[in-house]
Amino acid sequence: MMFDGQHKAAAQILLGERWLPVRIFVNPHSDRLIETNTNAGSVLRQVAFDKSVLRHLGSELFADRVHRYQAAKGLREDDESFSETDLVRFFAGEARALRRYVLDGVRDRVTAPR
Repeated sequence: MMFDGQHKAAAQILLGERWLPVRIFVNPHSDRLIETNTNAGSVLRQVAFDKSVLRHLGSELFADRVHRYQAAKGLREDDESFSETDLVRFFAGEARALRRYVLDGVRDRVTAPR
């Protein structure tokens, strides 16, 4: 679960509002939400995300692409007999982003506590 916009809610509470507008995502497309959140913290510059946060989000997107590739190719979840190049070819329209996700995945594994 994720709640975004806490600063807006806090401001409304301090102003005495008793009702807050909320947005609820029913059966959300998690990949789209992660991409949107990543763009808000990088491309759109709405939120200043730390590099480690952006790398973690990219790593999550990479993991999603790996799972989608495995499902499309009929591979088991633990079957990693493919390369990053295979993924880039498979997701041809996302080649540039996927290359960044691969690097984010490597960097996230190095810096993230396990």
